[in-house]
Amino acid sequence: MNYKIEEKQAVEMFGVSTVINADGENPFIEIPAFWTRCIAGGDVGRIRAAAGLGENGQIHAVMYNKQGEKSSYMIGYFVPESGLPEGFEQLHIPPQTYAIFTTGVYPDGESDIHDLWKRIWGEWFPGSNYEATEGPEFEMTYDRGNNMYEMEVWIPVVKKSA
Repeated sequence: MNYKIEEKQAVEMFGVSTVINADGENPFIEIPAFWTRCIAGGDVGRIRAAAGLGENGQIHAVMYNKQGEKSSYMIGYFVPESGLPEGFEQLHIPPQTYAIFTTGVYPDGESDIHDLWKRIWGEWFPGSNYEATEGPEFEMTYDRGNNMYEMEVWIPVVKKSA
């Protein structure tokens, strides 16, 4: 599995959020449904415009504030230098160490992000020297040109105790 461990500085994000049931298969149903609502309702377009990304600019997602089986989930981008765009929520992301996994480059609409999440928790964590820790988890999307994309999953980690 392709991964790297990186220290990330604090950042501010903005966007729109919802609360999802983060238990079992529910995120794989509720998160795509939230994206569909945000695309159809214009929120994704407003985020892109506020971030200066253009109509096809790639925005990101973050899952945070886990409370039992519930988590908050935000679709958004980094707060611009001009400050929080009007009509959006702001989320402070503290400095953290992340295990960063990639899907590799794929054609538009063919991401295997759900499979990657399952492999991270089912294969990588059990055999790694790291364990997940409290903090936001990201799905970062990057446009690689020619209708090709790459996604990363960022999970906050600490080294396992000896």
